[in-house]
Amino acid sequence: MQNASTKVSYHWIVNTLVYGFILLTQFDHFQLMGIISLSEIFLVLLFFLLVGAFALTGSIPVPKSFIWISLLVVLGLAGSLTSSTPLVSLRKSISLAGMALSFLVTYWLLRIDEWWSRTIMNAFIVAGFMISIAAWIQWLAYYTNGIVIWQPKIYGWQQLHGVAFLGEQLLRVTAFYFDPNFLAFYLLLPLIFSYFRFTEPHRGLSKRLLIGVILCVIAGAFILTVSRGQFLALLIVMSIGLLLSAKRWRNLLVVLLLITISAFIIAISNLVPVIASVRNYNPEAIMARLTAWKYGWLELMNNPWLGVGLGVPVFNPEVPIGDPMMEEHNTYLQVARGTGIFGLVVFLSLLVRLIVQTLLYLRSRKDFILSAYSYTFIALVVGAISINALLIKHFWIILAAQYALMTKRTQWKRKELA
Repeated sequence: MQNASTKVSYHWIVNTLVYGFILLTQFDHFQLMGIISLSEIFLVLLFFLLVGAFALTGSIPVPKSFIWISLLVVLGLAGSLTSSTPLVSLRKSISLAGMALSFLVTYWLLRIDEWWSRTIMNAFIVAGFMISIAAWIQWLAYYTNGIVIWQPKIYGWQQLHGVAFLGEQLLRVTAFYFDPNFLAFYLLLPLIFSYFRFTEPHRGLSKRLLIGVILCVIAGAFILTVSRGQFLALLIVMSIGLLLSAKRWRNLLVVLLLITISAFIIAISNLVPVIASVRNYNPEAIMARLTAWKYGWLELMNNPWLGVGLGVPVFNPEVPIGDPMMEEHNTYLQVARGTGIFGLVVFLSLLVRLIVQTLLYLRSRKDFILSAYSYTFIALVVGAISINALLIKHFWIILAAQYALMTKRTQWKRKELA
């Protein structure tokens, strides 16, 4: 009885820490004494709790992928030695070490009990719903001249006053984020997770309706970001899901129909002049992003082995100093430019094999949880093409969860064959 009670208490503590960690990742810009964020405090507590749990079993598992991530951190630190802004690069490399810790803790959670995968999924749905409510309040506040705004005295809420515009025509919500694209990248997770929870078999009507409402709120906030890169990521995930299902030809027609409807909406809305604006420089236009990629690539070619260091602004002579286009706006270019060719090889080695395994699994899709994480993982890998996601915690959390779940699936298949 005592063991059962201890186990319940342990699960309750870990559950609380997981929810706290994921919810507080939305406020990572708020750091205590400029050193550590609230989410990182929860992460460190989880780390020591799990180390203690594994110590009782006599072994602490370290996945091979974590060794590769550690090598990436070392390359980042090496790049900071030759960086033009060594302190900035050093700080970013330390942040990357924090991402590695997020990966390891998530892997350990699912190694102990796959049940935590549901906890992580639910925590992201709750966090996504809260962030989406903030985005909707921001949108309503703008269009009602602040009549509906509610301003609790908590850190970060002042960001709800700052909205972004696309081509000075279209409102884009940011919620607690500084950029609507980062908000959209984050909302990919709760959007896909809540969809899978909504379609989960053997779910009661009341719970299905509740999840349905949450799904609609998150989907609406996702649309209000007007993030073209993340829209594309979601469209690709939807296409993969439809094409890999049993009735491929029918689903192909559905995908084509969705594309046609989207094109029609764009044609009759005020998005046409916005999309047409890519011919001219605009901080939010596609050509501006391609320009940032071009100058980032040129810097990589001049420093191919160790890169220029993480966090160093792109030398883009076409924009003023401090402009958003002085970043890479591409995770893979961010890694290559910051840590060199060696770092890019290490990073891709983490992803390519897992992507192949995930796509092969999605042809069968036998497990509900693994399917949800698989589609979320693919969405983040595609979405990372248009933003800098290397130092975003939820990217590493999903990467670790997918790695742990796919590893377990591979082990089960080997046992079945044996």
